[in-house]
Amino acid sequence: MPPVTDWQFLLHAQPRHVTAASSYWAGDLSAEITAIATVALVVLALAAAIVAGIALRKQSRELAILTKQNNRDIAERRRAQAARVYIVVEDHRPRYTHPYAVNGSDFPVYDAQFWQADPGGLSDPYDVGMIPPHLPGTDKRDLHYHDAVGNTVLTFRDAAGVCWIRMPDGTLREQEHNIAADSILAALGRPAATPLG
Repeated sequence: MPPVTDWQFLLHAQPRHVTAASSYWAGDLSAEITAIATVALVVLALAAAIVAGIALRKQSRELAILTKQNNRDIAERRRAQAARVYIVVEDHRPRYTHPYAVNGSDFPVYDAQFWQADPGGLSDPYDVGMIPPHLPGTDKRDLHYHDAVGNTVLTFRDAAGVCWIRMPDGTLREQEHNIAADSILAALGRPAATPLG
C-alpha cells in the first residue's frame, strides 16, 4: 500500500468527520423539529377546543331560543280551540238575560257548564253539555244583565281533552284542579274547597 499523503488523508477523513457531524446535528435537529411539531399540535388542539367551545355555547343559546319558541308555539296550538270559545251576554234590560257560549272553533267542546261567581260564593253549575262548532250553548237561568256580565264563568273541555275556564273578564285559563269549582275559586284568588288534583 502506497504511503498516504496529507491531502489524501484529509480527503478520506473528511467524509467520515462530516458524516459524524451531520449525524450529530441531524439527531439534534430531529429532536427540535419533533418538539416544535408537538408544541404546534398542542397549540392547534387548544385553538380547536376554544373554537369548539365557542360554537357549542352559540349552539346552546340558539337551541334555548328554539326551545322557548317551540314551547310558545305548542302553548298557542294548545289554546287555539279554547281561545275561540267565549261568553256573550245580550242587554235585554229591564228583562232578564241569558248568557250564552259561542264555540267559534271547528271542533265541538264538551262538558260545558255555566257558573255564577259573585262575592258571596259560587253557584251550582248549569250544565250545557256539548257545544257543536259555530253554535251557541245557553244558560237558561234568568239573570240580571249586570250579574250575567260580571259573574258568569264558563268551564269546558276542548277536543284535545284539556279543561278550560273562561272568566267574566274574558280571560282564558287552563283548569288547575280536577274539580271545576276549585279551579274557578283558584282563578278568582279564593281558597279551593278540595286539595289540588
